[in-house]
Amino acid sequence: MHQRLFLTLFLFFFLFLLLFLIFQVRREKDIQVDSLNQQLQIFNRCFDALLVEGCCYEDAAQQLIPKEAGDHFEDLRITVVDTTGRVLYDTQAAVEGMSNHLDRDEIRQALREGEGFTQFRYSQEVRKPYFYAARSYDTYVVRMALPYRFTWPSVLWSDRRFIFFVLLVSMGFCLAIFFYTRRLGQNIERLQDFASRVQAGEDLSQVPEFSQDELGSISNQLIRMYRELKETREQQTVLKKQLTQNINHELKTPVTIIQGYLETIQQNPNLPAEKVADFHEKCYAQANRLARLMRDIATITRMDEGKELIDKEPLSLNALIEEVFSDMQHRLQEQQFEVFVELPDSMTLQGNASLLDAVFRNLIDNALAYSGGSRIELRGSLLQEGEHVTGYRFVFSDNGVGIPEQHLPRIFERFYRIDKGRSRKMGGTGLGLSIVRNAVVMHGGEISVARSAAGGAEFTFTFMNL
Repeated sequence: MHQRLFLTLFLFFFLFLLLFLIFQVRREKDIQVDSLNQQLQIFNRCFDALLVEGCCYEDAAQQLIPKEAGDHFEDLRITVVDTTGRVLYDTQAAVEGMSNHLDRDEIRQALREGEGFTQFRYSQEVRKPYFYAARSYDTYVVRMALPYRFTWPSVLWSDRRFIFFVLLVSMGFCLAIFFYTRRLGQNIERLQDFASRVQAGEDLSQVPEFSQDELGSISNQLIRMYRELKETREQQTVLKKQLTQNINHELKTPVTIIQGYLETIQQNPNLPAEKVADFHEKCYAQANRLARLMRDIATITRMDEGKELIDKEPLSLNALIEEVFSDMQHRLQEQQFEVFVELPDSMTLQGNASLLDAVFRNLIDNALAYSGGSRIELRGSLLQEGEHVTGYRFVFSDNGVGIPEQHLPRIFERFYRIDKGRSRKMGGTGLGLSIVRNAVVMHGGEISVARSAAGGAEFTFTFMNL
């Protein structure tokens, strides 16, 4: 991985460097061409000045061409051409038989614009490549030429300090790429190893920490998330196992009771009718308890599947609460319970009707079955941010014996009972308050329980308009 990353980045850098050098060579070439043209144009003007002073072509050329060996201009070639293109003089070739020069680019440009140049052309007369610079005067054109061959090394080597600087920077950049890709490659290899170990189901307690860069930070975060997810799944597995055991136990109790009564009736055909009727009534009660348990388990399972699977619609809380109390009116009157309800008008909520119904119905059921009191109260109020209603707050209380302090932290756990024997005798499933809490949470709220001012239990909960 390190080698692939390094070679890839090195290739990109090499392409960038190559393009940069091409640009630099072209730029340096243009600078050289412009400089050489200006120098030769100076020689053109000097040669013309000598001619104006009365010198002949040969004398002017001898005065102008350097005599020192090794001078850059010792091979200077001077040509004089009239305006018709006929060669009048040339320092390195006989003018007799030379072709007309009017077709030469630098001559045409000089006649048209005053001066011109040609970067590279091979001379048939001298058999050398030359750089030509021409200048036009009244009756003739003076052209200076120097042997010239453009090469990349010569251009680059013309500025040695720049080349050394580029090489030094390139070496430093390559070293930086090497060390960066090595660290990056190590992180990627560690991440790949971690993924392979996860797939193979190996122990991940000794996963090494990644380096503190961008990829290392992301990798460490992924590992933490995986461990947290794994712990959550393990906890869910334990909870599901406990739930399954509790469900089996709770189902087994009514089934065993029903089976026992029916076996007694079947094995004793001479039982008194009153006894048989009593057994039938008890079987019916246990069957009802079994049905309630299955219904509550189905509700709990549905809520465990997640909020996104719970259908919600706009509904009136006032109408829903009124319907719950109306349905339970007979039991409330039978047990001589006094009811006090105080609610704001027009409470609307985006919610699930069956879950909201279960909240109020279970609280009333618990008060009737276990509170030992004679009065229940339900008070509602608005939760607002300025003029906007964000939700609703409810306080449900009774005047019964209340819930002992030691049981308050666990009252919403599944299958938790304060008095197990009495709860089963009353037909409770142990899931009612758990359903209440989950239904409240499903609607964005919270619920808590404490002792009321009247001595009974007081449940405070909210629903939010999400």
